[in-house]
Amino acid sequence: MSRFLPPCLAAALLAVAGWEGERGGASGPAVEVAVPVVVPTAPPATQPPESAPMPREQRLATPGEAVAVALEDARRIPPADLPFTRYVFVQSGQSEDFQALSHAVQLISRSAVTSRPAVVGGIVARIDLRWYAPTADDLQEWLDLWEDFQFDSSFSKLRTRDELALLGEAARQTIVVPTWKRSWAKRGDKWVRAGRELVGKPLADLKDVVVIRSNTPTAEAAGLSKLQAAVGSLVPVVEVRYFLGRALSTIKDRDKVKVDGKDVERENVFSTVWGGRYYEFKGIRKSQVKGRTDLDQLLFDRGILEKFEILFERLRSDGRVIQFISRVTGKPRDVIYFALPSAHLDEASPVCFITRDVRDRDVDHGDRVFKSAVKTRPRAYEVLLTDRNGHIAYALYGEEQQLVDEAASEVVGDGTVPPPNTPRLQAARSCVSCHGPHDGWQPMDGDLRDVVRGAGPDIFGDLADKNKPIFDTVDRLAGQVRGDASKALRRAREDNAAVVLK
Repeated sequence: MSRFLPPCLAAALLAVAGWEGERGGASGPAVEVAVPVVVPTAPPATQPPESAPMPREQRLATPGEAVAVALEDARRIPPADLPFTRYVFVQSGQSEDFQALSHAVQLISRSAVTSRPAVVGGIVARIDLRWYAPTADDLQEWLDLWEDFQFDSSFSKLRTRDELALLGEAARQTIVVPTWKRSWAKRGDKWVRAGRELVGKPLADLKDVVVIRSNTPTAEAAGLSKLQAAVGSLVPVVEVRYFLGRALSTIKDRDKVKVDGKDVERENVFSTVWGGRYYEFKGIRKSQVKGRTDLDQLLFDRGILEKFEILFERLRSDGRVIQFISRVTGKPRDVIYFALPSAHLDEASPVCFITRDVRDRDVDHGDRVFKSAVKTRPRAYEVLLTDRNGHIAYALYGEEQQLVDEAASEVVGDGTVPPPNTPRLQAARSCVSCHGPHDGWQPMDGDLRDVVRGAGPDIFGDLADKNKPIFDTVDRLAGQVRGDASKALRRAREDNAAVVLK
């Protein structure tokens, strides 16, 4: 599981201060349960007096102990709060790992406020999902998404498709797979989900099964079935590395098949067990409106109600940074930045930066933004914006402004991934790894601004849009590049540092 948490990401996530070990929440007070995690060893009797002290041996907590701690805590939670209560097992018990978890849940939160998980028994964090998914629709989506963590091998024994194919018909009839059965109710002219219950079905009655799970004997002996029944979930507790690995990832690598001449994605073992869920938790979605791109949808959900290119062509309130060589891609880069209405001013100065990038093979004049600044031909987009709770949200888009799970390798790779691992760049993990050392926002230089400062606006004359007056184009471009993005970035870094500290 450590392959899903690069060292640079861990360092970025751990840069959080001010953790309070015990905090009561909406689900009730934290409960202290005596679970020893550090056992000192006695030094040898013949140890020389001037030698270095013997290191302390650390015994990591077990998944069974995590279940016992969570079950004891759940008994003290009001019944009305239990369906929204979940636990995360932090095996090391170290405060830095709890801080990393706290920062991660803020990054995927849809809420306008910051809420830290409560530490229980020194090895478990209690999370009330209502603090991170405040609306009814958000909460329902989070409850459904949380079930995807059921394949955490710390608490589950997994049997994959290839293993199941070896079973005979008699065995397939005896294996019972727990599945959710939904109930629906009609409200007005719409059918809405009214509830769900966990039912068991024989494996033989299920089609296209990719992987099934069952409780591990250790977790079961500690009371996992009781905890599952108490909170109404197959995943009352999840291990922190597994949680971080999927909640901060977008890569799914589903199989692509043809159905009636159309490309359709289907789940496989990797996508089911390891597939990223960052976009889903964050509420970053594809557009369902004709004429609205996925990038437009992201900004629409953050308060910009028309295509951003049209909006800022009219208002001319955006800034622009044109780089000859980007520190991130190693190629020319065009960056648009502007203010957002979607975050609280007392938490942060809401800002959005959208990079427009090219591929390795894009070398003609029209592909080099500093040579053709009026009409660019971007092949990929990266978006960083201040979200509702003041933390940064991340998203990647392709040439048609379609939401993508990872950046094309010919555009950019994740330079923080050590070889020989594949440097696939994805949101949010790669973005945090790259931008984290700079308080969330990478520095960037306006190379074209420095050129224009000496040459004057006539540098744009032969590149003007023929359908517009020359001074219209000159005013537009000069107004964009005259700004200094370092001022906006400095404020954004200060705001991000403050909200992460909080």
